[in-house]
Amino acid sequence: TLYAALDGDRWRVVVDGVPGPRFDAILAGSLSDGGGHTGYVAQRGTCVHAVIDDVESPCWREVASLTLEPQVGYLALGDGGHAVVNDLVGPRYDDVRYLVVGEGGWAYAARRGPLWVVVDVRDDGLREVGSPPGKTSAQAPEWSAAEDAPPGASLVPRAMEMAPAKGVPLG
Repeated sequence: TLYAALDGDRWRVVVDGVPGPRFDAILAGSLSDGGGHTGYVAQRGTCVHAVIDDVESPCWREVASLTLEPQVGYLALGDGGHAVVNDLVGPRYDDVRYLVVGEGGWAYAARRGPLWVVVDVRDDGLREVGSPPGKTSAQAPEWSAAEDAPPGASLVPRAMEMAPAKGVPLG
């Protein structure tokens, strides 16, 4: 069983009867279990953490797109944004959105300056696929079908399939 419970003036997530660390808030809609893991997004002071199997991430301004299977991952925003998958922190971008995690890798939309790219991470490394001609930084995250993807893109984020764990739009 997995649920959030108030303990005095702080919140804890209880997993199989064992209470986890205390937080100011457990963010609504973030409790999840799957792939042999439990996870949620919690806030303590001004820090937001991804908590996976009772282990807290570093302090971030925001955590989005928490997923536990087939790999453990989330998007972390603080001084810029990173994708974090299986405890590996990806490169820093000005903004990140729409994490998609699969058996063979993961992908997400990332922005440096005005240009968005799709970051495709596989066993053989990371590659960035640039914005298609005519797409602006505001339009790029709205790619919604493979035919809209730039040549060579193997995973394309779909804006309607991903929602931030914090419950507010990322932009």
